[in-house]
Amino acid sequence: TRHGGLLELESQLGAGTRVHVRLPVIAATGEHATLTAAPAPVAGNGGRRVLLVEDDADNREAMASLLALGGFVVTAADCGAAGVRAFSDGAFDVVLTDLGLPDMDGWQVAGEIKRAAPEMPVALITGWGLNLDRDEIRRRGVDLLVKKPLDPRIFVGEIENLVQVGGRRDRKSVV
Repeated sequence: TRHGGLLELESQLGAGTRVHVRLPVIAATGEHATLTAAPAPVAGNGGRRVLLVEDDADNREAMASLLALGGFVVTAADCGAAGVRAFSDGAFDVVLTDLGLPDMDGWQVAGEIKRAAPEMPVALITGWGLNLDRDEIRRRGVDLLVKKPLDPRIFVGEIENLVQVGGRRDRKSVV
């Protein structure tokens, strides 16, 4: 592949699909050093609970895998209503929602989450190339806007930073 990675799919009708993602290790050099691997869970980082709301099965699996490699415990939902239900049934440190969902959009999911838990950090994931004002994004219940395609080396760090900073309204946006 272009970046040296490998994606393998195994699918069996009625049994599901298995996705294998292999990414090369990149050495950290110079001013733009990158992580060589996802950080292993450590005492202060391990077990962070993420609610991931994503309707596309491939994207959901890929993001859940990246987050798990970064030490997060992921609960995934395939639509907005399922995400809101899962949130009310569980305890999470951060919520990630796709913008384009079949039953309700990510803005609505974020609004429902913030009504239930105003301090909960919420990230909106979109491939729609939105250029929104930071105040507008926060007003709509979103603390971080993540644009697709995701950079795996940056994605987990952005989410960890959001968890650490939290979803407080009085902080500077991490958008």
